[in-house]
Amino acid sequence: MINVVDSLIIVHYQHTKCSSIFDIYLEAAKEDTIPHYLPILDDLTIQRSTREGEHNTTDLYSSICISFQPNIIIDAKLGFLWHLKLNLEAVCRIIVDKCSLIDFLLLRSESKDTILQVLEYMILQKKKSDLIEIGNVFDHLNIVYKKHLNNHIMNTNPLPNDYMIFAESLRCKVVIQQVDIYKHVFVKLVDQLENNKEDKKYAVSILIEYIRSLTDNKITIEHFLYELLINCLVINKMYFQLHQMVQYHIVMDSKPLACLLLSLESIYPPAHQMALDMLHRLNTAQEEIAEVLLSKKQVIPSMRYMSKHNMLDHSTYRKLTEAAISTNDSKILYSTKEEFLQRKVTSNYLDTNTNN
Repeated sequence: MINVVDSLIIVHYQHTKCSSIFDIYLEAAKEDTIPHYLPILDDLTIQRSTREGEHNTTDLYSSICISFQPNIIIDAKLGFLWHLKLNLEAVCRIIVDKCSLIDFLLLRSESKDTILQVLEYMILQKKKSDLIEIGNVFDHLNIVYKKHLNNHIMNTNPLPNDYMIFAESLRCKVVIQQVDIYKHVFVKLVDQLENNKEDKKYAVSILIEYIRSLTDNKITIEHFLYELLINCLVINKMYFQLHQMVQYHIVMDSKPLACLLLSLESIYPPAHQMALDMLHRLNTAQEEIAEVLLSKKQVIPSMRYMSKHNMLDHSTYRKLTEAAISTNDSKILYSTKEEFLQRKVTSNYLDTNTNN
Protein backbone atom coordinates (compact mmCIF):
# COMPACT_ATOMS: atom_id res chain seq x y z
CA MET A 1 0.00 0.00 0.00
CA ILE A 2 1.13 3.55 -0.72
CA ASN A 3 0.00 6.89 0.69
CA VAL A 4 1.13 10.48 0.17
CA VAL A 5 1.22 12.75 3.22
CA ASP A 6 2.58 16.31 3.12
CA SER A 7 4.72 15.62 0.02
CA LEU A 8 6.06 12.39 1.54
CA ILE A 9 5.62 8.98 -0.07
CA ILE A 10 4.75 6.39 2.58
CA VAL A 11 5.06 2.74 1.61
CA HIS A 12 3.31 0.15 3.81
CA TYR A 13 4.65 -3.43 3.81
CA GLN A 14 1.93 -5.86 4.77
CA HIS A 15 4.27 -8.85 5.23
CA THR A 16 6.53 -7.03 7.74
CA LYS A 17 3.77 -4.83 9.18
CA CYS A 18 5.86 -1.67 8.98
CA SER A 19 6.16 1.46 6.83
CA SER A 20 8.92 3.48 5.16
CA ILE A 21 8.91 7.18 4.36
CA PHE A 22 10.53 8.65 1.24
CA ASP A 23 11.06 12.35 0.58
CA ILE A 24 11.62 13.04 -3.11
CA TYR A 25 12.39 16.70 -2.38
CA LEU A 26 15.63 15.72 -0.69
CA GLU A 27 18.72 14.97 -2.75
CA ALA A 28 18.76 11.44 -4.19
CA ALA A 29 21.65 9.04 -3.69
CA LYS A 30 23.52 8.03 -6.85
CA GLU A 31 24.88 4.66 -7.83
CA ASP A 32 26.62 4.41 -11.21
CA THR A 33 25.18 7.86 -12.04
CA ILE A 34 21.64 6.50 -11.52
CA PRO A 35 19.76 8.43 -8.81
CA HIS A 36 17.67 6.47 -6.35
CA TYR A 37 15.88 7.38 -3.15
CA LEU A 38 16.45 5.71 0.16
CA PRO A 39 13.88 5.90 2.98
CA ILE A 40 14.56 8.76 5.36
CA LEU A 41 12.53 6.95 8.03
CA ASP A 42 12.23 3.18 8.12
CA ASP A 43 10.64 0.39 10.16
CA LEU A 44 7.82 2.60 11.38
CA THR A 45 4.45 1.33 12.55
CA ILE A 46 1.14 3.11 12.06
CA GLN A 47 -0.28 4.18 15.40
CA ARG A 48 -4.06 4.45 15.31
CA SER A 49 -5.64 7.04 17.58
CA THR A 50 -8.48 5.63 19.68
CA ARG A 51 -11.30 7.19 21.63
CA GLU A 52 -11.56 6.81 25.38
CA GLY A 53 -12.65 3.27 26.25
CA GLU A 54 -12.16 2.04 22.68
CA HIS A 55 -9.88 -0.94 22.06
CA ASN A 56 -7.44 -0.86 19.16
CA THR A 57 -8.07 -4.24 17.56
CA THR A 58 -7.67 -3.25 13.92
CA ASP A 59 -4.62 -4.46 11.99
CA LEU A 60 -3.98 -1.70 9.47
CA TYR A 61 -1.47 -3.91 7.65
CA SER A 62 -3.89 -6.78 7.04
CA SER A 63 -4.94 -7.77 3.53
CA ILE A 64 -8.41 -6.47 4.32
CA CYS A 65 -7.15 -2.89 4.57
CA ILE A 66 -6.68 -0.90 1.38
CA SER A 67 -5.27 2.56 0.77
CA PHE A 68 -6.60 5.43 -1.33
CA GLN A 69 -4.78 8.57 -2.34
CA PRO A 70 -3.63 10.70 -0.90
CA ASN A 71 -3.80 9.63 2.76
CA ILE A 72 -6.79 7.33 3.27
CA ILE A 73 -6.76 3.80 4.69
CA ILE A 74 -9.99 1.77 4.75
CA ASP A 75 -10.86 -1.42 6.60
CA ALA A 76 -13.16 -2.98 4.02
CA LYS A 77 -14.55 -5.57 6.48
CA LEU A 78 -15.39 -3.28 9.41
CA GLY A 79 -16.16 -0.27 7.24
CA PHE A 80 -13.71 2.04 9.04
CA LEU A 81 -11.90 4.89 7.30
CA TRP A 82 -8.79 6.65 8.60
CA HIS A 83 -6.75 9.65 7.48
CA LEU A 84 -3.00 9.10 7.78
CA LYS A 85 -1.14 12.03 9.37
CA LEU A 86 2.47 12.78 10.17
CA ASN A 87 3.51 13.14 13.82
CA LEU A 88 6.24 15.79 13.67
CA GLU A 89 7.08 15.50 17.37
CA ALA A 90 7.82 11.80 16.92
CA VAL A 91 9.98 12.58 13.87
CA CYS A 92 12.03 15.01 16.00
CA ARG A 93 12.83 12.16 18.37
CA ILE A 94 13.87 9.83 15.55
CA ILE A 95 16.09 12.12 13.43
CA VAL A 96 19.09 12.83 15.66
CA ASP A 97 21.12 15.10 13.36
CA LYS A 98 19.62 18.57 13.82
CA CYS A 99 20.56 19.92 10.39
CA SER A 100 18.92 16.92 8.69
CA LEU A 101 15.89 17.38 10.92
CA ILE A 102 15.59 21.06 10.02
CA ASP A 103 15.90 20.28 6.30
CA PHE A 104 13.10 17.74 6.68
CA LEU A 105 10.83 20.08 8.65
CA LEU A 106 11.29 22.99 6.25
CA LEU A 107 9.64 20.86 3.56
CA ARG A 108 6.55 20.17 5.67
CA SER A 109 3.56 22.52 5.47
CA GLU A 110 2.73 22.93 9.17
CA SER A 111 6.12 22.66 10.80
CA LYS A 112 6.89 26.25 11.80
CA ASP A 113 6.05 25.79 15.47
CA THR A 114 7.98 22.51 15.57
CA ILE A 115 11.10 24.12 14.04
CA LEU A 116 11.01 26.91 16.61
CA GLN A 117 10.59 24.35 19.40
CA VAL A 118 13.62 22.41 18.13
CA LEU A 119 15.67 25.59 17.96
CA GLU A 120 14.51 26.72 21.40
CA TYR A 121 15.44 23.34 22.90
CA MET A 122 18.88 23.39 21.29
CA ILE A 123 19.71 26.90 22.47
CA LEU A 124 18.18 26.88 25.94
CA GLN A 125 20.05 23.67 26.77
CA LYS A 126 23.13 25.92 26.96
CA LYS A 127 25.59 23.30 25.77
CA LYS A 128 28.61 25.31 24.70
CA SER A 129 29.90 22.45 22.54
CA ASP A 130 26.78 22.76 20.37
CA LEU A 131 27.50 26.33 19.22
CA ILE A 132 28.87 25.09 15.88
CA GLU A 133 25.82 22.89 15.34
CA ILE A 134 23.51 25.78 16.23
CA GLY A 135 25.37 27.95 13.70
CA ASN A 136 24.88 25.28 11.02
CA VAL A 137 21.15 25.15 11.80
CA PHE A 138 20.99 28.95 11.48
CA ASP A 139 22.67 28.63 8.06
CA HIS A 140 20.15 26.03 6.87
CA LEU A 141 17.26 28.25 7.98
CA ASN A 142 18.72 31.40 6.44
CA ILE A 143 19.50 29.80 3.07
CA VAL A 144 15.75 29.19 2.72
CA TYR A 145 15.00 32.65 4.14
CA LYS A 146 17.25 34.25 1.51
CA LYS A 147 15.53 32.31 -1.29
CA HIS A 148 12.20 33.52 0.04
CA LEU A 149 13.42 37.14 -0.06
CA ASN A 150 14.77 36.67 -3.59
CA ASN A 151 11.44 35.22 -4.64
CA HIS A 152 9.64 38.25 -3.21
CA ILE A 153 11.97 40.61 -5.09
CA MET A 154 11.51 38.60 -8.29
CA ASN A 155 7.72 38.78 -8.02
CA THR A 156 7.96 42.55 -7.51
CA ASN A 157 10.47 43.07 -10.32
CA PRO A 158 10.67 39.97 -12.56
CA LEU A 159 14.09 39.18 -13.98
CA PRO A 160 14.99 36.72 -16.77
CA ASN A 161 16.48 33.31 -15.92
CA ASP A 162 15.33 33.47 -12.30
CA TYR A 163 12.86 30.59 -12.59
CA MET A 164 15.29 28.22 -10.85
CA ILE A 165 15.29 30.38 -7.71
CA PHE A 166 11.49 30.41 -7.82
CA ALA A 167 11.29 26.63 -8.27
CA GLU A 168 13.66 25.97 -5.38
CA SER A 169 11.81 28.32 -3.06
CA LEU A 170 8.51 26.54 -3.78
CA ARG A 171 9.88 23.32 -2.31
CA CYS A 172 10.18 24.70 1.19
CA LYS A 173 6.80 25.14 2.80
CA VAL A 174 8.00 27.16 5.81
CA VAL A 175 10.21 30.22 6.21
CA ILE A 176 11.69 31.15 9.58
CA GLN A 177 12.22 34.90 9.63
CA GLN A 178 14.17 37.08 12.03
CA VAL A 179 11.10 38.16 13.96
CA ASP A 180 10.14 34.51 14.56
CA ILE A 181 13.45 33.61 16.20
CA TYR A 182 13.51 36.92 18.06
CA LYS A 183 10.08 36.41 19.66
CA HIS A 184 10.15 32.67 20.30
CA VAL A 185 13.81 32.02 21.12
CA PHE A 186 16.07 35.02 21.75
CA VAL A 187 13.76 36.90 24.12
CA LYS A 188 13.46 33.75 26.24
CA LEU A 189 17.22 33.28 26.10
CA VAL A 190 17.90 36.77 27.44
CA ASP A 191 15.16 36.48 30.09
CA GLN A 192 16.77 33.31 31.43
CA LEU A 193 20.22 34.82 31.86
CA GLU A 194 21.77 33.79 35.13
CA ASN A 195 24.38 35.59 37.16
CA ASN A 196 27.42 33.56 36.14
CA LYS A 197 29.66 34.90 33.39
CA GLU A 198 29.45 31.77 31.26
CA ASP A 199 25.70 32.13 30.72
CA LYS A 200 26.12 35.79 29.82
CA LYS A 201 28.84 35.02 27.29
CA TYR A 202 26.79 32.16 25.84
CA ALA A 203 23.75 34.38 25.20
CA VAL A 204 25.90 36.98 23.44
CA SER A 205 27.63 34.24 21.42
CA ILE A 206 24.28 32.88 20.20
CA LEU A 207 23.10 36.33 19.10
CA ILE A 208 26.39 37.04 17.30
CA GLU A 209 26.27 33.63 15.60
CA TYR A 210 22.80 34.34 14.22
CA ILE A 211 23.91 37.78 13.00
CA ARG A 212 26.94 36.11 11.40
CA SER A 213 24.68 33.67 9.56
CA LEU A 214 22.40 36.46 8.30
CA THR A 215 25.43 38.43 7.12
CA ASP A 216 26.93 35.43 5.31
CA ASN A 217 23.65 34.97 3.45
CA LYS A 218 23.53 38.70 2.57
CA ILE A 219 20.31 39.29 4.51
CA THR A 220 19.62 42.76 5.88
CA ILE A 221 19.54 42.50 9.66
CA GLU A 222 16.53 43.96 11.44
CA HIS A 223 17.36 46.65 13.99
CA PHE A 224 15.58 44.82 16.85
CA LEU A 225 18.24 42.10 16.78
CA TYR A 226 20.98 44.69 17.22
CA GLU A 227 18.97 46.34 20.00
CA LEU A 228 18.61 43.01 21.79
CA LEU A 229 22.34 42.36 21.47
CA ILE A 230 23.23 45.82 22.79
CA ASN A 231 20.77 45.53 25.67
CA CYS A 232 22.18 42.11 26.51
CA LEU A 233 25.70 43.55 26.60
CA VAL A 234 24.60 46.49 28.75
CA ILE A 235 22.67 44.33 31.21
CA ASN A 236 25.79 42.24 31.69
CA LYS A 237 28.07 45.33 31.83
CA MET A 238 30.06 44.11 28.85
CA TYR A 239 30.88 47.66 27.73
CA PHE A 240 34.24 46.85 26.19
CA GLN A 241 32.64 44.21 23.96
CA LEU A 242 29.93 46.72 22.99
CA HIS A 243 32.56 49.28 22.01
CA GLN A 244 34.43 46.69 19.94
CA MET A 245 31.29 45.54 18.11
CA VAL A 246 30.34 49.08 17.15
CA GLN A 247 33.91 49.98 16.19
CA TYR A 248 34.38 46.92 13.96
CA HIS A 249 30.86 47.12 12.47
CA ILE A 250 29.57 43.85 13.87
CA VAL A 251 26.67 46.11 14.79
CA MET A 252 25.74 48.01 11.64
CA ASP A 253 25.15 51.76 11.69
CA SER A 254 21.57 53.06 11.87
CA LYS A 255 19.67 55.97 13.37
CA PRO A 256 17.67 53.81 15.84
CA LEU A 257 20.86 52.24 17.17
CA ALA A 258 22.55 55.63 17.44
CA CYS A 259 19.60 56.85 19.53
CA LEU A 260 19.91 53.74 21.70
CA LEU A 261 23.60 54.48 22.25
CA LEU A 262 22.77 58.07 23.20
CA SER A 263 20.39 56.77 25.87
CA LEU A 264 23.24 54.74 27.38
CA GLU A 265 25.46 57.77 28.07
CA SER A 266 24.53 57.92 31.76
CA ILE A 267 25.82 54.41 32.41
CA TYR A 268 28.57 54.35 29.75
CA PRO A 269 29.80 57.88 28.85
CA PRO A 270 31.74 56.84 25.70
CA ALA A 271 28.40 55.79 24.17
CA HIS A 272 27.71 59.46 23.38
CA GLN A 273 30.72 59.77 21.07
CA MET A 274 30.03 56.32 19.63
CA ALA A 275 26.55 57.52 18.68
CA LEU A 276 27.86 60.72 17.09
CA ASP A 277 30.42 58.75 15.09
CA MET A 278 27.70 56.38 13.92
CA LEU A 279 25.44 59.23 12.81
CA HIS A 280 28.35 60.85 10.99
CA ARG A 281 29.11 57.62 9.09
CA LEU A 282 25.51 57.39 7.92
CA ASN A 283 25.79 60.69 5.96
CA THR A 284 22.02 61.12 6.27
CA ALA A 285 21.74 62.34 9.84
CA GLN A 286 22.89 65.97 9.75
CA GLU A 287 19.81 67.24 11.61
CA GLU A 288 20.20 64.58 14.31
CA ILE A 289 23.88 65.44 14.81
CA ALA A 290 23.07 69.14 15.15
CA GLU A 291 20.35 68.37 17.70
CA VAL A 292 22.73 66.19 19.71
CA LEU A 293 25.35 68.95 19.78
CA LEU A 294 22.74 71.49 20.89
CA SER A 295 21.46 69.15 23.59
CA LYS A 296 24.99 69.10 25.01
CA LYS A 297 25.03 72.96 24.81
CA GLN A 298 27.87 72.86 22.27
CA VAL A 299 26.51 75.95 20.54
CA ILE A 300 29.53 77.06 18.47
CA PRO A 301 30.41 73.53 17.20
CA SER A 302 26.74 73.09 16.36
CA MET A 303 26.64 76.39 14.43
CA ARG A 304 29.77 75.53 12.49
CA TYR A 305 28.41 72.08 11.70
CA MET A 306 25.14 73.59 10.44
CA SER A 307 27.05 76.09 8.35
CA LYS A 308 29.18 73.38 6.78
CA HIS A 309 26.04 71.46 5.75
CA ASN A 310 24.01 74.54 4.64
CA MET A 311 21.49 74.10 7.45
CA LEU A 312 21.44 77.68 8.78
CA ASP A 313 18.11 79.49 8.47
CA HIS A 314 15.73 81.51 10.64
CA SER A 315 14.60 78.53 12.74
CA THR A 316 18.11 77.20 13.36
CA TYR A 317 19.39 80.69 14.37
CA ARG A 318 16.58 80.83 16.93
CA LYS A 319 17.53 77.39 18.30
CA LEU A 320 21.16 78.46 18.56
CA THR A 321 20.18 81.63 20.35
CA GLU A 322 18.00 79.81 22.88
CA ALA A 323 20.72 77.23 23.49
CA ALA A 324 23.35 79.94 24.03
CA ILE A 325 21.15 81.80 26.52
CA SER A 326 20.33 78.60 28.41
CA THR A 327 24.03 78.04 29.15
CA ASN A 328 24.27 81.21 31.30
CA ASP A 329 27.86 81.35 30.13
CA SER A 330 29.04 84.80 29.11
CA LYS A 331 31.84 83.40 26.96
CA ILE A 332 29.41 81.25 24.94
CA LEU A 333 27.01 84.20 24.60
CA TYR A 334 29.80 86.45 23.37
CA SER A 335 31.14 83.84 20.92
CA THR A 336 27.63 83.22 19.57
CA LYS A 337 27.07 86.95 19.09
CA GLU A 338 30.38 87.29 17.25
CA GLU A 339 29.46 84.35 14.99
CA PHE A 340 26.13 86.03 14.25
CA LEU A 341 27.84 89.32 13.40
CA GLN A 342 30.28 87.59 11.04
CA ARG A 343 27.34 85.96 9.27
CA LYS A 344 25.40 89.26 9.26
CA VAL A 345 22.56 87.76 11.28
CA THR A 346 20.33 90.05 13.30
CA SER A 347 21.22 89.56 16.96
CA ASN A 348 18.47 91.69 18.55
CA TYR A 349 16.92 88.65 20.22
CA LEU A 350 20.30 87.65 21.69
CA ASP A 351 21.01 91.23 22.84
CA THR A 352 17.62 91.57 24.52
CA ASN A 353 17.94 88.37 26.47
CA THR A 354 21.55 89.09 27.34
CA ASN A 355 20.65 92.45 28.84
CA ASN A 356 17.89 90.87 30.90
